[in-house]
Amino acid sequence: MARTVRGGWSSARWRWLAAVLVAGTVSCGSSPGTEADPAERYLDEVLTLIEQNHIHRSEVDWAAYRRQVRAAAAGATTLAALDPALQLAVDLLGDRHSAICRGHGTCLYQSSHGLGGWIGWSDPGALPAGVAYVRVQGNSATALSTRQLADQLQAAVRAQDRDGLVGWIVDLRQNGGGNMWPMLAGIGPVLGDGTAGSFVFPEGMTTPHLAPGASMAWSYSGGAAYFDGRPHTSVTVPYTLRAPARRIAVLQDGGTGSAGEAIAIAFIGRPNARSFGAATYGVSSANWSFSLSDGGVLQLLVALDRDRNGTTYGGSVAPDEQTAGPAETVAAAVTWLTTP
Repeated sequence: MARTVRGGWSSARWRWLAAVLVAGTVSCGSSPGTEADPAERYLDEVLTLIEQNHIHRSEVDWAAYRRQVRAAAAGATTLAALDPALQLAVDLLGDRHSAICRGHGTCLYQSSHGLGGWIGWSDPGALPAGVAYVRVQGNSATALSTRQLADQLQAAVRAQDRDGLVGWIVDLRQNGGGNMWPMLAGIGPVLGDGTAGSFVFPEGMTTPHLAPGASMAWSYSGGAAYFDGRPHTSVTVPYTLRAPARRIAVLQDGGTGSAGEAIAIAFIGRPNARSFGAATYGVSSANWSFSLSDGGVLQLLVALDRDRNGTTYGGSVAPDEQTAGPAETVAAAVTWLTTP
């Protein structure tokens, strides 16, 4: 959850739950009586996983898709030589969130894509005494455990909490994603207990442990982020705010992606919360990770984010109040928080 997947935009690649699916071997167009070569077998392995599990699998002409990818793989006799064809396989999906990370270390993401709104961060500087500030950053490139990440964020919340607060600023600008669970557990005291959103899977989803058309909720309670009613990531020592957050201003921009977008969505529908900035990057969705025979991973878009009110996303998340830039975002949030 997501893309812990959610190069280029590796921070927006979200691998939220590991799953292993062993695909059956298909002939891949081999001549009768011959066995497909390793490159053919591997290509078919990847394409079969994509066809069977991609969120838009019912909308794609898979025969045409395979023809285009196979044409790009013509003449490839080694697994490494398949990279251009696999890059095309990712590009043709057009979802901006799927990726193929090869066993030899190369990760293939969509080559070209637009962004959401403007991207920019500015130091909030000195804030009014009644305004607390916490920044939630992406965490895809870290050696810390999920608990350590959650502890760090909740420690930042603890350090900002004090008597007399009129509200909180939760800064998600340039949060490109990573693992959403330590973010959710860490910011939980400000967000509050209860269901904050869910992942919605399409009808006919056949991935193990998921019912067709399932909607699996994420929530926070007592220091832990929960997924589908089960604790996923917990802090070491849970913290409770001195007083429930009166108002919460969520800051976002075009660099808020994947897991960062999930946290932005977690505040949608929460009483007395309002977002400021620009439209997010546009991958408010979840990946499932499929192990590949070369030791790599297929990170495939399988579900969309849904807020607590039942609105489903998948693309950019617009702010409640559009602002002109980073400094204006902070100023607008402070004005709203401090206006009676």
